[in-house]
Amino acid sequence: MLILAFVVFGIFMMILIQRITYNSVDIELKEHSRSIKKVLKEIDAFEIRQKYKDIDELQEYTILSKVKNPKLLCILRDEDGKILNTNVSYISNEAFDDFDFDENEIDKTYTMIVDDDYYYKGITIDLSEVTDTTTGYVQLLINIDSEKEMVKIYQRIVAWSVVFGIGISVVASVIISRRSLAPVAKILKQQEEFVQNVSHDLRTPLTIIQAKQELLLSDPNAKIIDKVEDISIALNEIKRITRIFCIK
Repeated sequence: MLILAFVVFGIFMMILIQRITYNSVDIELKEHSRSIKKVLKEIDAFEIRQKYKDIDELQEYTILSKVKNPKLLCILRDEDGKILNTNVSYISNEAFDDFDFDENEIDKTYTMIVDDDYYYKGITIDLSEVTDTTTGYVQLLINIDSEKEMVKIYQRIVAWSVVFGIGISVVASVIISRRSLAPVAKILKQQEEFVQNVSHDLRTPLTIIQAKQELLLSDPNAKIIDKVEDISIALNEIKRITRIFCIK
């Protein structure tokens, strides 16, 4: 039961560490999503639309300038999912063509793997649901390679802790069981020695009694007075047996 408890506790801790780590990323993505939606609503206001003629240019500039987190990748896509711009000005848009995009994943966090090596958590905003001026999508991505490595390290520590705890519990169980069984083993040994001693003490008088009885049977016509000595010896051995059992 103790080993099972360690295993269950270890699995629980691994799942908990993973959820806590990735949940913090999800919360950060949702906060940035709300912030960008707020900016989009401001852009959509009547005063802003009258003041600026090119609403798309203002939208791109405002959204990208709103992203302050260097870990956060912001990708602007048109209504067909094609990349229009990113907040990484020193890298061409074509470099992000391998980033998956699903127009059905709206306002939900998801995990993305790029080139089988890089892991991202993402959330997508549908502009048509937020603003009346522009259609398209904003895709927010955070690289979680460091979080994933941290989760692996923590899970490895938990796993080794569980193994160490199981080992300690097994050793402790063996020691405790040996100590608790020591008195029982001692009693069993004493009982064995008692049986051996009693057997040895009984063997001699029984042999004598048997021999004397056989002598009596070998001479059935003899008188009791002639066999008094043999009978007396047998009786003495019987008394001896009685004393042995009384003492024991």
